[in-house]
Amino acid sequence: MRVLITGASGFTGFYVKRYLGDLAFPVEIRALDIKCPPTSGAGEHYHCDLSDAAATMRLIEEISPDAVIHLAGVIRAGSCAQIYAVNVVATLNLMEGIRCSLSEKCVRILLVGSAAEYGAVGDDKLPVHETEILHPVNHYGMSKMIMGLAANRFALDHALSLMRVRTFNLVGPGLPPSFVCGKIVNEAVDVYLGRKRFVELVELESERDFVDVRDVASAYWSVLTAGEAGEVYNIGRGVGVRLPSVVEIVAGILGREIPVKIVGRTQNGRPMRSVADIRKISTNTGWQPTIPLEKSIEDMLHFRFAELHEESHCNYRGAFDSYGGKTRQPTHNPPQA
Repeated sequence: MRVLITGASGFTGFYVKRYLGDLAFPVEIRALDIKCPPTSGAGEHYHCDLSDAAATMRLIEEISPDAVIHLAGVIRAGSCAQIYAVNVVATLNLMEGIRCSLSEKCVRILLVGSAAEYGAVGDDKLPVHETEILHPVNHYGMSKMIMGLAANRFALDHALSLMRVRTFNLVGPGLPPSFVCGKIVNEAVDVYLGRKRFVELVELESERDFVDVRDVASAYWSVLTAGEAGEVYNIGRGVGVRLPSVVEIVAGILGREIPVKIVGRTQNGRPMRSVADIRKISTNTGWQPTIPLEKSIEDMLHFRFAELHEESHCNYRGAFDSYGGKTRQPTHNPPQA
């Protein structure tokens, strides 16, 4: 089975490639990204800008995948137009390339959306089901909603086998600080090392459904192989956790208090509670999350300490050792993107 992974050089892409590479049966991985291909890693690597329709068509024809996991996209960009160009137009270019180049094959396509598509959902509708009306409150969520609707319409028009997922808040080793748990862990380590006095957050009231990226990688495979075409599946742990609890878990592992300072202000309309109803993916594919949040955060701390140790050339050796009867070097290096 030949699987094309778009956005393969990103944080999630790293773990998806690793998961596929560890399967008991052979999977031919074709990793695609707009960035230059890496010199190492599982599978063959390709460079392509999916906003270039002609180049996308040629590459799809060359690779001829049996399945596609479409991770490529942006959360932020220089302009609103760029967000829609990457998340919507490039996705449709990919779909058109599959339709035109692989018309004789039944290619299974997994389109990765986001919990941001739901927007603010009332407490009486949590955990949120896939049938909930979508009310995104920012351009990222809006672009992902349009991407999913447009791709689904395209798939229906051209009899393509498309499955969609809406992934909730990621955690896991190497998580970039642009994600809230990545920010908390990185800044908590700085507090532990005496480089900062506080973890700085915009707010502490929100409740999120945090799911480990390693569980997410297995969920993507489960939906790709066992999901029903035309359906959408939530991916989360099905449990809401408030940010103070995240800070408490970090502090407990580090063995010291981690002060938090509130800075800035929250985005208008930002949902304060976001929890996934995961019964559908569990029932239809058998997938269940297996990694507790505490384990995810512990692994994130291990990764961050080891990363800093490597970067600092032993400048923090004493502090590293004081934590680090429990600390181990990372055995992987997910990109900070």
